[in-house]
Amino acid sequence: MKEIFLEDVVNNENYKNEKFKFNLIFIFSLISFAFGVLWGLYFLLFLFTIQLQLLIKLLIFVLPSCLFIASGVFLFKLRKNFCIEYDYTLVNDSVRIDKINKKVVRTPIIDFITLDIEKIGKFGSKTYEGYSELDGINIIFCSPNEMPAVGKDFFYIVANTQGEKKMFVLETTETFISGILSNCKKGVLEADYK
Repeated sequence: MKEIFLEDVVNNENYKNEKFKFNLIFIFSLISFAFGVLWGLYFLLFLFTIQLQLLIKLLIFVLPSCLFIASGVFLFKLRKNFCIEYDYTLVNDSVRIDKINKKVVRTPIIDFITLDIEKIGKFGSKTYEGYSELDGINIIFCSPNEMPAVGKDFFYIVANTQGEKKMFVLETTETFISGILSNCKKGVLEADYK
């Protein structure tokens, strides 16, 4: 049996701009955390020096502290939406899609076998439109770019994985798609493929 190993990495075409946004959001989240902690410490100091009613103290000091900490948590989580790249791997009959954050953190999205694939084709085709209008189909875009890079194109893969039908939109080469098709059952390639 012939072994197949293909890998394709989708680089973010707007990486420098997104890295700036990532770092900016990270800095703002740290500032929010710092303000939340300082405001809370100021509240404790003020609590022991001035006798006000408890409700007024809570409104004036605890609420802003909580808001700063909540905004810090929100911004810290928001930064993960920037500096995203994807890695597609085909090993024999197994397809693996990973999301890579800031070129460091790899998060597996899905791992399925080629026998689970129902249809493969070009993004935006009539067959794609038909599948995207189905009720209950989960569409997952696995590319950070709006336009494909040079030598690549957008393809879709419909697979029955984990008990549900999912559609993955990949930015990859025809070679990678051909490698997947070599292990699939017949009739997987859409009829209007060009």
